[in-house]
Amino acid sequence: MTEADLQKQIITWCRASLKTEIVYWATSNERKARPQYMVTLKKMGCLAGVSDLIFLTINGPIFLELKRPTTHKIGKSGKRIIAIRGGVQSDAQKEFQTRVEALGFKYIILDDFDGFVEFAKINNLTKGN
Repeated sequence: MTEADLQKQIITWCRASLKTEIVYWATSNERKARPQYMVTLKKMGCLAGVSDLIFLTINGPIFLELKRPTTHKIGKSGKRIIAIRGGVQSDAQKEFQTRVEALGFKYIILDDFDGFVEFAKINNLTKGN
């Protein structure tokens, strides 16, 4: 599963399961474009390292960074080995996390769907809570 697949799965779940008063959106920050256009985006306020998803809740914003999950396979020896290593934060993402947390806001890093559902329930974001 790619990070994009995980994010699409989470957004589908959010549309069906989050409280209607929760405002959330995705920040598409990983685009590849001509250097000149990237300069324009930066002048327009695009900020490197911004989290993938942002949730506005009654208790304040929550910043969610998604990472590609680590996948495993069975090697020739019969042992479980890493097939694809999971994603890691860039320096810009680490800096953004530091700034967000310095303001007292939540910043969460997740690499699996079940972890997100648990996060949503713990933070009282789901319908029926």
